[in-house]
Amino acid sequence: MFKELNLKATYSSYEDDIATEFYIPTLKTSKKYDRATAYFSAKALASYAKGMETFGKKGNHCRLIVSEQVSKDDFEQIKKGYELRNSINQEMLSQLKEELSLEEERNISNLAYLISLGIIDVKIAFTEEGIFHDKFGIMEDEIGDIICFRGSNNETAAAFNFNYEAFDITCSWQTSEFDYAKITKCKEVFEKLWTDTEKKIVVRDIDDVVLNEILSYNRGQIIVDKTQLEKDCFLLDYDTELKLEMKTDSSILLN
Repeated sequence: MFKELNLKATYSSYEDDIATEFYIPTLKTSKKYDRATAYFSAKALASYAKGMETFGKKGNHCRLIVSEQVSKDDFEQIKKGYELRNSINQEMLSQLKEELSLEEERNISNLAYLISLGIIDVKIAFTEEGIFHDKFGIMEDEIGDIICFRGSNNETAAAFNFNYEAFDITCSWQTSEFDYAKITKCKEVFEKLWTDTEKKIVVRDIDDVVLNEILSYNRGQIIVDKTQLEKDCFLLDYDTELKLEMKTDSSILLN
Protein backbone atom coordinates (compact mmCIF):
# COMPACT_ATOMS: atom_id res chain seq x y z
CA MET A 1 0.00 0.00 0.00
CA PHE A 2 1.09 3.57 -0.66
CA LYS A 3 0.87 4.41 3.05
CA GLU A 4 3.77 2.06 3.75
CA LEU A 5 6.12 3.86 1.34
CA ASN A 6 8.66 6.48 2.32
CA LEU A 7 7.66 9.31 0.00
CA LYS A 8 8.86 12.89 -0.42
CA ALA A 9 6.78 15.94 -1.30
CA THR A 10 9.08 16.92 -4.16
CA TYR A 11 11.42 14.98 -6.45
CA SER A 12 14.19 16.25 -8.71
CA SER A 13 16.62 14.21 -10.77
CA TYR A 14 19.35 16.62 -9.66
CA GLU A 15 18.97 15.33 -6.11
CA ASP A 16 17.10 12.03 -6.31
CA ASP A 17 17.27 8.70 -8.10
CA ILE A 18 13.68 9.15 -9.25
CA ALA A 19 13.24 5.69 -10.76
CA THR A 20 14.46 3.89 -7.63
CA GLU A 21 12.97 6.25 -5.06
CA PHE A 22 9.60 7.01 -6.67
CA TYR A 23 8.51 5.17 -9.81
CA ILE A 24 9.58 1.64 -8.90
CA PRO A 25 8.03 1.51 -5.39
CA THR A 26 4.84 3.36 -6.35
CA LEU A 27 4.20 1.43 -9.57
CA LYS A 28 4.93 -1.83 -7.78
CA THR A 29 2.05 -0.97 -5.45
CA SER A 30 -0.29 0.61 -8.02
CA LYS A 31 -3.34 -1.04 -9.59
CA LYS A 32 -4.26 1.89 -11.84
CA TYR A 33 -2.03 4.50 -13.45
CA ASP A 34 -3.13 7.41 -15.63
CA ARG A 35 -0.54 9.74 -17.15
CA ALA A 36 -0.77 12.78 -19.40
CA THR A 37 2.46 14.09 -20.89
CA ALA A 38 3.79 16.88 -23.05
CA TYR A 39 6.04 15.20 -25.60
CA PHE A 40 6.16 12.32 -28.04
CA SER A 41 9.55 10.81 -28.84
CA ALA A 42 11.51 7.65 -28.11
CA LYS A 43 13.37 9.35 -25.25
CA ALA A 44 10.14 10.77 -23.83
CA LEU A 45 8.42 7.36 -23.92
CA ALA A 46 11.45 5.80 -22.26
CA SER A 47 11.25 8.43 -19.52
CA TYR A 48 7.52 7.86 -19.00
CA ALA A 49 8.15 4.11 -18.70
CA LYS A 50 10.48 4.36 -15.69
CA GLY A 51 9.57 1.66 -13.16
CA MET A 52 7.13 -0.08 -15.50
CA GLU A 53 8.96 -3.37 -14.98
CA THR A 54 7.16 -3.60 -11.61
CA PHE A 55 3.70 -2.72 -12.96
CA GLY A 56 3.01 -5.62 -15.31
CA LYS A 57 0.69 -7.66 -13.10
CA LYS A 58 -2.66 -9.23 -13.92
CA GLY A 59 -5.50 -6.77 -13.40
CA ASN A 60 -3.31 -3.66 -13.55
CA HIS A 61 -4.10 -1.00 -16.13
CA CYS A 62 -2.34 2.14 -17.36
CA ARG A 63 -3.73 4.85 -19.66
CA LEU A 64 -1.07 7.02 -21.26
CA ILE A 65 -1.71 10.22 -23.22
CA VAL A 66 1.19 11.71 -25.15
CA SER A 67 1.11 14.99 -27.05
CA GLU A 68 1.93 15.93 -30.62
CA GLN A 69 1.95 19.50 -31.93
CA VAL A 70 0.44 20.05 -35.39
CA SER A 71 -0.39 23.00 -37.64
CA LYS A 72 -3.69 24.86 -37.37
CA ASP A 73 -4.90 23.32 -40.64
CA ASP A 74 -3.98 19.78 -39.58
CA PHE A 75 -5.59 20.36 -36.18
CA GLU A 76 -8.89 21.35 -37.80
CA GLN A 77 -8.77 18.33 -40.12
CA ILE A 78 -8.16 15.96 -37.20
CA LYS A 79 -10.92 17.66 -35.21
CA LYS A 80 -13.36 17.03 -38.07
CA GLY A 81 -12.51 13.34 -38.00
CA TYR A 82 -10.27 13.09 -41.04
CA GLU A 83 -7.43 10.57 -41.02
CA LEU A 84 -3.99 11.81 -40.11
CA ARG A 85 -1.95 13.14 -42.97
CA ASN A 86 0.97 10.93 -43.90
CA SER A 87 3.35 13.79 -43.03
CA ILE A 88 2.16 13.72 -39.40
CA ASN A 89 2.70 9.98 -39.11
CA GLN A 90 6.12 10.33 -40.73
CA GLU A 91 7.07 13.06 -38.26
CA MET A 92 6.01 10.88 -35.34
CA LEU A 93 7.89 7.91 -36.77
CA SER A 94 11.04 10.02 -37.08
CA GLN A 95 10.72 10.96 -33.41
CA LEU A 96 10.91 7.26 -32.56
CA LYS A 97 14.25 6.85 -34.35
CA GLU A 98 16.33 8.57 -31.66
CA GLU A 99 19.49 6.95 -30.39
CA LEU A 100 18.81 5.54 -26.92
CA SER A 101 20.97 4.58 -23.99
CA LEU A 102 20.65 1.01 -22.69
CA GLU A 103 18.52 2.27 -19.79
CA GLU A 104 16.18 4.07 -22.19
CA GLU A 105 16.06 1.05 -24.48
CA ARG A 106 15.12 -1.14 -21.52
CA ASN A 107 12.34 1.23 -20.45
CA ILE A 108 10.76 1.58 -23.88
CA SER A 109 11.04 -2.19 -24.41
CA ASN A 110 9.08 -2.78 -21.20
CA LEU A 111 6.52 -0.17 -22.25
CA ALA A 112 6.08 -1.87 -25.63
CA TYR A 113 5.76 -5.29 -23.99
CA LEU A 114 3.02 -4.08 -21.62
CA ILE A 115 1.22 -2.41 -24.54
CA SER A 116 1.28 -5.75 -26.38
CA LEU A 117 -0.33 -7.42 -23.34
CA GLY A 118 -3.09 -4.80 -23.14
CA ILE A 119 -1.90 -3.55 -19.75
CA ILE A 120 -1.07 -0.13 -21.21
CA ASP A 121 -3.29 1.82 -23.61
CA VAL A 122 -1.90 4.85 -25.45
CA LYS A 123 -3.65 7.82 -27.05
CA ILE A 124 -2.28 10.92 -28.77
CA ALA A 125 -3.34 14.46 -27.80
CA PHE A 126 -3.04 16.82 -30.76
CA THR A 127 -2.58 20.51 -30.03
CA GLU A 128 -2.79 23.46 -32.40
CA GLU A 129 0.63 25.12 -32.77
CA GLY A 130 1.38 24.92 -29.09
CA ILE A 131 2.57 22.51 -26.46
CA PHE A 132 0.20 20.56 -24.22
CA HIS A 133 1.44 21.94 -20.91
CA ASP A 134 -0.54 19.87 -18.42
CA LYS A 135 1.88 17.14 -17.34
CA PHE A 136 0.65 14.90 -14.53
CA GLY A 137 0.13 11.35 -13.31
CA ILE A 138 -2.44 9.66 -11.08
CA MET A 139 -1.71 6.37 -9.31
CA GLU A 140 -4.20 4.32 -7.29
CA ASP A 141 -3.46 1.33 -5.05
CA GLU A 142 -5.67 -1.65 -4.15
CA ILE A 143 -7.41 0.14 -1.25
CA GLY A 144 -8.17 3.29 -3.24
CA ASP A 145 -5.43 5.58 -1.94
CA ILE A 146 -4.19 7.98 -4.62
CA ILE A 147 -0.88 9.63 -5.45
CA CYS A 148 -1.05 12.55 -7.85
CA PHE A 149 2.14 14.06 -9.27
CA ARG A 150 2.52 17.07 -11.50
CA GLY A 151 5.59 17.82 -13.60
CA SER A 152 7.45 21.09 -13.58
CA ASN A 153 7.54 23.53 -16.49
CA ASN A 154 11.10 22.32 -17.07
CA GLU A 155 9.78 19.20 -18.82
CA THR A 156 11.01 20.15 -22.27
CA ALA A 157 12.36 18.23 -25.24
CA ALA A 158 15.88 19.23 -24.21
CA ALA A 159 15.28 17.96 -20.68
CA PHE A 160 14.85 14.40 -21.94
CA ASN A 161 18.28 14.53 -23.58
CA PHE A 162 19.78 15.23 -20.16
CA ASN A 163 17.39 12.88 -18.34
CA TYR A 164 16.05 15.77 -16.24
CA GLU A 165 12.79 15.46 -14.33
CA ALA A 166 11.12 17.26 -11.42
CA PHE A 167 7.65 17.10 -9.88
CA ASP A 168 5.59 17.55 -6.70
CA ILE A 169 3.26 14.88 -5.30
CA THR A 170 -0.05 14.98 -3.43
CA CYS A 171 -1.19 11.96 -1.37
CA SER A 172 -4.92 11.44 -0.78
CA TRP A 173 -4.54 10.03 2.75
CA GLN A 174 -2.63 12.98 4.16
CA THR A 175 -4.07 16.05 2.45
CA SER A 176 -6.34 18.88 3.47
CA GLU A 177 -9.60 19.47 1.63
CA PHE A 178 -7.82 22.27 -0.24
CA ASP A 179 -4.99 20.02 -1.45
CA TYR A 180 -7.32 17.13 -2.27
CA ALA A 181 -8.91 19.41 -4.85
CA LYS A 182 -5.68 19.02 -6.86
CA ILE A 183 -6.31 15.27 -7.13
CA THR A 184 -9.95 15.78 -8.07
CA LYS A 185 -9.01 18.28 -10.76
CA CYS A 186 -6.33 16.02 -12.27
CA LYS A 187 -8.80 13.13 -12.45
CA GLU A 188 -11.42 15.34 -14.12
CA VAL A 189 -8.93 16.71 -16.66
CA PHE A 190 -7.61 13.25 -17.52
CA GLU A 191 -11.10 11.84 -18.12
CA LYS A 192 -11.93 14.79 -20.37
CA LEU A 193 -8.78 14.17 -22.36
CA TRP A 194 -9.23 10.40 -22.59
CA THR A 195 -12.85 10.75 -23.76
CA ASP A 196 -11.94 13.60 -26.14
CA THR A 197 -14.26 16.15 -24.54
CA GLU A 198 -11.62 18.85 -23.94
CA LYS A 199 -12.45 21.74 -26.31
CA LYS A 200 -8.97 22.90 -27.32
CA ILE A 201 -7.31 19.48 -27.57
CA VAL A 202 -8.15 16.55 -29.83
CA VAL A 203 -7.33 13.07 -28.51
CA ARG A 204 -7.20 10.08 -30.83
CA ASP A 205 -6.18 6.43 -30.67
CA ILE A 206 -2.60 6.03 -31.77
CA ASP A 207 -2.25 5.25 -35.48
CA ASP A 208 -1.36 1.62 -36.28
CA VAL A 209 1.76 2.65 -38.19
CA VAL A 210 3.11 4.57 -35.20
CA LEU A 211 1.96 1.93 -32.72
CA ASN A 212 3.76 -0.80 -34.66
CA GLU A 213 6.96 1.24 -34.55
CA ILE A 214 6.67 1.47 -30.75
CA LEU A 215 5.95 -2.27 -30.57
CA SER A 216 9.13 -2.94 -32.55
CA TYR A 217 11.00 -2.25 -29.29
CA ASN A 218 9.20 -5.16 -27.62
CA ARG A 219 11.64 -7.90 -26.50
CA GLY A 220 8.83 -10.29 -25.54
CA GLN A 221 9.48 -10.07 -21.83
CA ILE A 222 10.10 -7.65 -18.99
CA ILE A 223 13.73 -6.55 -19.03
CA VAL A 224 14.77 -6.09 -15.40
CA ASP A 225 18.44 -5.30 -15.90
CA LYS A 226 19.67 -3.17 -18.79
CA THR A 227 22.75 -5.39 -19.11
CA GLN A 228 20.42 -8.00 -20.65
CA LEU A 229 20.50 -5.77 -23.73
CA GLU A 230 24.28 -5.88 -24.09
CA LYS A 231 25.42 -7.64 -27.25
CA ASP A 232 27.88 -9.81 -25.35
CA CYS A 233 26.74 -10.90 -21.91
CA PHE A 234 26.20 -14.14 -19.96
CA LEU A 235 23.03 -14.77 -17.95
CA LEU A 236 22.84 -17.59 -15.40
CA ASP A 237 19.27 -18.67 -14.64
CA TYR A 238 18.84 -21.41 -12.04
CA ASP A 239 15.44 -22.98 -11.49
CA THR A 240 15.16 -26.75 -11.80
CA GLU A 241 18.15 -26.82 -14.08
CA LEU A 242 21.06 -24.59 -14.91
CA LYS A 243 20.80 -22.63 -18.11
CA LEU A 244 23.59 -20.62 -19.65
CA GLU A 245 22.46 -17.97 -22.07
CA MET A 246 25.05 -16.22 -24.19
CA LYS A 247 23.72 -13.01 -25.68
CA THR A 248 25.58 -12.17 -28.85
CA ASP A 249 24.52 -11.15 -32.33
CA SER A 250 23.16 -14.70 -32.57
CA SER A 251 21.74 -15.88 -29.23
CA ILE A 252 22.92 -19.33 -28.12
CA LEU A 253 21.16 -21.31 -25.40
CA LEU A 254 22.95 -24.20 -23.74
CA ASN A 255 21.07 -26.49 -21.36
